[in-house]
Amino acid sequence: MFFEPNNSCAVLNYVKTHFQCNTRDLVDPGYTRNFPVLTLPIPGDDGNNDLPDEDGPYNENDRKPIWWYHSDHLGSSTYLTDNFGRPSHYYETLPFGEMIVEHNQSSYYKDPYPTTNTGTYDNKFKFNGKELDDATQMYYYGARYYDPRISIFVSVDQMVESTMTPYQYVNNNPIMFTDPDGRAPEHVFIIFNKSTGRLIVTDLDHFKKGLPAKVVSAKDYVYGGIRDANGKLTHNQMLVIENVFSGGSSTDGIITRDLESDPKQLPIPNGRYDLLEYEGRDNWYKVDPIDSSRYDDHHQGELNSGGETRSGYRLHIGGLSHGCITCDNSQGSRDDEWNVLETILNNTSKTSVPKREGNQKYVPFTSRLKYGTIKVRGEDNIKSE
Repeated sequence: MFFEPNNSCAVLNYVKTHFQCNTRDLVDPGYTRNFPVLTLPIPGDDGNNDLPDEDGPYNENDRKPIWWYHSDHLGSSTYLTDNFGRPSHYYETLPFGEMIVEHNQSSYYKDPYPTTNTGTYDNKFKFNGKELDDATQMYYYGARYYDPRISIFVSVDQMVESTMTPYQYVNNNPIMFTDPDGRAPEHVFIIFNKSTGRLIVTDLDHFKKGLPAKVVSAKDYVYGGIRDANGKLTHNQMLVIENVFSGGSSTDGIITRDLESDPKQLPIPNGRYDLLEYEGRDNWYKVDPIDSSRYDDHHQGELNSGGETRSGYRLHIGGLSHGCITCDNSQGSRDDEWNVLETILNNTSKTSVPKREGNQKYVPFTSRLKYGTIKVRGEDNIKSE
């Protein structure tokens, strides 16, 4: 399927033909027509095949104001059914939430039952399952209002200095992502302690304040969080990776630093850093200082041995670190642990941030993924030779 840009008539005709909908429902709610065909999946051999007949029979005296939501992968309402299981509402939206087809044939008896006093259910929860405000026709996300007609939030993100996207909705990718509350998404938070050589990783997508913490190694890590039989989060999980260092080289697990022959072996300074996508090498990540010149891969105020601003911090596996946060593999493969970390980063919530290193700052609309934040702390205890 291909449409010419801005050819809204072709799009509308496609929807009317393939979804068996009539847009007259939008401007004439009193217009009645057959409800769009609902193709239900065929239950498996061990499933429930007791579906209601197309035309009943139903005891209309048992009709109640109970509505069941059937949402898509974004949490948006597509169908609602009544207490008999019959479709009562149907919606089709454009990717950013603008409604193009809305059908409501709900009906129920008001108290007392039964009675001729009937009403219809005006569903407010549509795109992303968020409440639509009647007065403004905007969706309320908690922190901000979102206007689906112009595909942006109508107020500035509270975390704009971090996200660099003051009004943008889900990084302009509404097919894959949702925004829970109009704020910057949760992501991964990592602590690197130079004193202990330990990396502690917490996926904030599966974190709840007040729950007990459970420290685990890579082999015991549970993707998606530690949950009970009902899927409820029971513990905040913290992945610990040992034998991590910064600045130096490692041989058989012994880390040394020779600044005379290799002056780049300086440790990463304490502070906070953005953990970003790195296109230079597979399985490496960019560690970018949160400073006065963000996302430019340089550390303002920190100088190398040549008197130049330090740059190029990374998170990776290896035996040599030029200020990078390096998972020591000099005593054997660490691939299993690293694969767990990569899986966490690939599946956590992410944001897009602008590329600002070198000439990239002059190229508009270039971006890379941000996975989370790294906090570096502790005393460096690697002795220099």
